[in-house]
Amino acid sequence: MDFKETESKYFELKGRLDAGALTPEQFQAEVGELRVQDDEGRYWTIDARSGGWLLWDGSKWVESQPPGVVSAPPPTPAPAPGPRRGPGPVLLIGALAVAAVLCLVSLGGAGLILTRSGGPSGVEEPAAVSQQEAERIADDLVADEFPDLVDAEKTIGSFENPAGTQFWTITYREDKEGEFEGVTYDIPYVVIVSVDKDDGEAIAAVSG
Repeated sequence: MDFKETESKYFELKGRLDAGALTPEQFQAEVGELRVQDDEGRYWTIDARSGGWLLWDGSKWVESQPPGVVSAPPPTPAPAPGPRRGPGPVLLIGALAVAAVLCLVSLGGAGLILTRSGGPSGVEEPAAVSQQEAERIADDLVADEFPDLVDAEKTIGSFENPAGTQFWTITYREDKEGEFEGVTYDIPYVVIVSVDKDDGEAIAAVSG
């Protein structure tokens, strides 16, 4: 995409957000995928909060104006808002995943906690980590450390801690049979991987 196409896509997403067709988390994730590389090889993106252009200067995103772009096109009118909806399932899954991690640690049920740095590969451009990239980071960690869970049931959520740091949560679960006093039970084997949305650092907690 070029700069004008990227701007048009942003305002399309903004209209869907205003209409209630996207949650704020979904909107930020979609905008986080918008990237443009200019003729000099520099990377540009759009600030999800302000709609202004940001330039990657090699260490951080800074406000700037792309070459040849005079002003952003006006946003298209958003359709009338639909019925107000409550928290989506992704938010609920994220909250449950965080609670599960805290319970595992406080109860001593976390047999292992691992950390791993991740983020976009190739060109050095540590930007906001998309849901797809977070899933790849988590899958790689699980494949290396918990190969038995590669094909396990998987759910993806999102949460923000009290400090304002946002994470993707990827939960892997597989029930395994265990026997106690002659009775066979299905024992859940669970790994929860939290991936920082800013730098891709992953933290895994495991129980089972």
